[in-house]
Amino acid sequence: MKKFLLFTTTLFIALFWSGCAKEKHIWKINGNSHFNKYQTFLLKGDNFKARYYLEYAIKEAKNSSNLVDLATMHLGSCAMQRALFSNEACTAYDALAPHVHNDVLSTYKDFLFAVPLDAAKLPPKYHVVYKTIQAQNPEVLLDKIKNLPTPFAQAIAANVAARNGVMSLELIDYMIERASIFGYKALMMEWMRQKISFLRRTGREKEAITQEVFLKEIE
Repeated sequence: MKKFLLFTTTLFIALFWSGCAKEKHIWKINGNSHFNKYQTFLLKGDNFKARYYLEYAIKEAKNSSNLVDLATMHLGSCAMQRALFSNEACTAYDALAPHVHNDVLSTYKDFLFAVPLDAAKLPPKYHVVYKTIQAQNPEVLLDKIKNLPTPFAQAIAANVAARNGVMSLELIDYMIERASIFGYKALMMEWMRQKISFLRRTGREKEAITQEVFLKEIE
């Protein structure tokens, strides 16, 4: 009987603390889910739904006692805005940065803003991409971007490449194709505008005009 009571008490304690651990991390699961939806609706051009899910993602992140989690969410939002060629500052992240002191986050922000940085401190998936951008090799860069794990990471990396002046028509067409496949209309249209600018810079005015006519038809 004593052994049974000891077993049941031990099992109860184990289950109790297991439940507490799950409660501590449920916000992260919810937050990531909301943030993924934010990214999707933002790239689709549905700003109302994007704002809705971002607000809930940040609300979940605030349930964490770790400011790094909240700062990561704000910087991720900034990254997605810049993927659509926005030039707005990362105001929410900047307000938290002095209280966080996280080298990976600060380096990632430098990456987004085309500031020279230490590639070793970047999130691992961007290491090779950044080195290829620094080498000014657009042909190799396309392959590296294709190897990134998500269309969101591809959009961010391609945007950083564009801001660093490392661009090719093949990369632009790839981003337009990917955006079209996933239904990311806002992203597709931004890359179509990039294509028009690229064609003009390379003396292909007739092709640029054709692209402009097509862009107006789908706006």
